[in-house]
Amino acid sequence: MGLARGMLPLIHPRHPSMAVSMIKLLSILAAVTLPAQDLPQDAGHLWQTENAWALGAGATLATAAYATDDTPRDQLSSVDGVARVTDVYGAGTFSIPAAIGLWGVGHTTQHRGLRDFGYGLTRTLGLTQLVVGPLKVASHRLRPNGANHRSFPSGHTANTFAIARFVQRQTNSWVSVPFYGMAVLTGAGRIEGRQHYLSDVVMGATVGLIVGSTVGREPSSATSRKQEGRVRWQPMTRARGLKVRIQLN
Repeated sequence: MGLARGMLPLIHPRHPSMAVSMIKLLSILAAVTLPAQDLPQDAGHLWQTENAWALGAGATLATAAYATDDTPRDQLSSVDGVARVTDVYGAGTFSIPAAIGLWGVGHTTQHRGLRDFGYGLTRTLGLTQLVVGPLKVASHRLRPNGANHRSFPSGHTANTFAIARFVQRQTNSWVSVPFYGMAVLTGAGRIEGRQHYLSDVVMGATVGLIVGSTVGREPSSATSRKQEGRVRWQPMTRARGLKVRIQLN
């Protein structure tokens, strides 16, 4: 009881930053715990050749952006109002519970499509946190506003681009376009609000696109091995009966 009383001041409205930190921590724990059986496999799939090329391209762009980190901020004052929305949308404290909620609703209502979408989105955001967190600690870059040393890369941008890429893969249609638009606005808002530099946002977008492209995807080598050992049963109708051809690839 005494411990509970001691914790109450930490989550009291007078300590909003602590309350947000606790919600964020719980969200991340949920995102990496609920799909724990698949996250190790997803993490292993990050080490694919196409991801290495994407990472190299993103790192090159981020390095180039480093020279002009402060330049874009003065040109982004028009996104100030939108940033209030995208700051919420890109936060793990919103996107992760939303993904888990979709998963839960789909499971409860036995709607397979919604359940699988929510589960895949939870996996995507969980892996994003596992990549972004260590990078922030390792880089130890001070934010433009001096708040802390967790500037590089932008977690909000990584989350939103991961969501957009995941939606694109799931729908394979124009539905993902608004999500990419929100991702771009999120990155712009983080720069305008002095939360991140341009290079932070570029690298965050790179991480998000890589993770969003990776979750649930099998490595090329594993896919080829499965295809090589696949047995195909092909029924063939004949005038006097049914013939079955077995093909080993």
